[in-house]
Amino acid sequence: MHRVKDRCVPIVKPCPQGMQRLNNRCVPIVKPCPPGMVRKGGVCRPVKPPKPPVVKPCPKGMKRLGNRCVPIAKPKPPQPKPCGKGMVRVRGKCVPVRPKPQAKPCPKGLVKVRGRCVRPQSSRPRPSCPKGQVLRKGRCVATRPAQPARPPVRKQPQIMVPQLK
Repeated sequence: MHRVKDRCVPIVKPCPQGMQRLNNRCVPIVKPCPPGMVRKGGVCRPVKPPKPPVVKPCPKGMKRLGNRCVPIAKPKPPQPKPCGKGMVRVRGKCVPVRPKPQAKPCPKGLVKVRGRCVRPQSSRPRPSCPKGQVLRKGRCVATRPAQPARPPVRKQPQIMVPQLK
């Protein structure tokens, strides 16, 4: 020990070469490891690259899209060839078109309306209805009788009756 400003201070010996003082002790000088290496147990060792994540294969009928498995789009079935003239496709087969039966023409003086032969409107006699009836949908129906008007309500004159005492 030696005295420094009225205090006793231990004599500090210099550290040997390759050492440095740390917390009043001589410890080896640690040089940083070169890039791609890391210190383990006081020795620089190469850094192992991280293992890639294990990617499970997608189930059958699926494909990987990023991190997910998505269904594989099914190709559309080929379109059948069009049927020839006068033919139509029924349940996947071409069959001949059945011609619609021709409607019989109406006798002279009649016209076809909704599949029926009738007289033209202008030549039909217009039916007339008896009094108190009107024509509705080709029929005469009774009209409702008009209700008579209610007579006005009259106020009764008030008669004063003298009271007997």
